[in-house]
Amino acid sequence: MNINQWMVVGLFLLAMPMSFSYAGEPNGELGFWDEFRWDASVGAGIDLTDNFLYVKDEQKISWFFDANLSIEYKEFYLDLQRSNLPGGAIMGYHLWQGETWQADLVAGTYTLGFNENGNYYTKEAGPALAGIKSRSDDFNLGVKFLRDYDFAEFSTEIVTDFGRSHQSWMVRSVLSRPVPAGNWDLRGGVGFDIYSAKMANYYYGVSADEVSAVRPAYQPGLSFGGYGMFVAEYPLSESWVFYSAGLVGVASSSIKQSPLTNSNVRVIGYAGVKYVF
Repeated sequence: MNINQWMVVGLFLLAMPMSFSYAGEPNGELGFWDEFRWDASVGAGIDLTDNFLYVKDEQKISWFFDANLSIEYKEFYLDLQRSNLPGGAIMGYHLWQGETWQADLVAGTYTLGFNENGNYYTKEAGPALAGIKSRSDDFNLGVKFLRDYDFAEFSTEIVTDFGRSHQSWMVRSVLSRPVPAGNWDLRGGVGFDIYSAKMANYYYGVSADEVSAVRPAYQPGLSFGGYGMFVAEYPLSESWVFYSAGLVGVASSSIKQSPLTNSNVRVIGYAGVKYVF
């Protein structure tokens, strides 16, 4: 493991005793089901995707069917929700929670990989990706700091990859807030990512053995990304909910100039209905 990964392991080990010290007084009257909370739903709808990967033809509109699940038990949580844009942490452990501050250990996939055939939404890859090595999904571990203001919620995640991909770090900061609107459940936000040079080079660089007539060698180095997002839900009945979201992201010029991309703008959106159990 590299130094970044050892640092995260150290944070996990050092933080565990601290989390128990802030757990509060034990309550012998609470059983498992008193502290276990869950929420599950299944949904279907339409996906809209416009990525900056350089492909010949992309499936921009498609149908989706998904399952959403949230589980909490004591300080642990698992959150698999389509509305979690732009992705990232799906599981965590509350280390400490104050009146306005919170610190968590988190884990999840922040960046999806691709190969010479493109990604899930690619119809036809084209010459820009032909013959490249596969880029794997990352799996990151790290810490998340959250600050609750009167007007919004601010969070910063510092994570490093423990999977089979770039094995380096990234930082994600998000400012979001709920928007009051009657029965609508609305939330808007903006975010900013910092990608280490090793991470950006892994996904958007071109190594010497990947060079072709249409693909010169390239290393983007330290890179950045920003985005705005909006999530909207509306109860149609006691069990059925309309849900939708949209994200528009912009990457730094270092990613735009990669031979593997044809833009630095990406769009993600969906609209559908879900049944809540």
